[in-house]
Amino acid sequence: MARRLVEMVLLAEALINAGIIPGIKVDTGARDRAGQPGEKITEGLDGLRDRLTKYAQRGARFVPWCAGFTLGENAPGRACIEANAQTLARYAALCQEAGSVPIVEPEVLMGDSHTLAQCFEVTGEVLHTVFDPLYTQQVMREGLP
Repeated sequence: MARRLVEMVLLAEALINAGIIPGIKVDTGARDRAGQPGEKITEGLDGLRDRLTKYAQRGARFVPWCAGFTLGENAPGRACIEANAQTLARYAALCQEAGSVPIVEPEVLMGDSHTLAQCFEVTGEVLHTVFDPLYTQQVMREGLP
């Protein structure tokens, strides 16, 4: 029986060869903010610098991180918005340091218990709050899609 040698190709390499730019989600999920069930903080900064280096070496070129905000009677609160904004900015700075493109995703989650006007107001507040820390962390906004 003849043996055939099969060449192993990394998934990222196969994607690149097919004209697809590979990326990887790096956050570790959203958890309830301390003392505020229902308000979520996206986690995953611990060890991120080292993970980003490994992912870049393996071919990942973009890195999404989503911070979701649920609308409620008093949610999201200012502390939730600011905590997620700071986390998004630190993540984006680490991505750019590693040579990856950060996909900063502050997302006001749609539901059926709020109006379009409420969604518009909270989305504006979230976006304004996210961009200040990006500037403070010296994230190149031109490098954000």
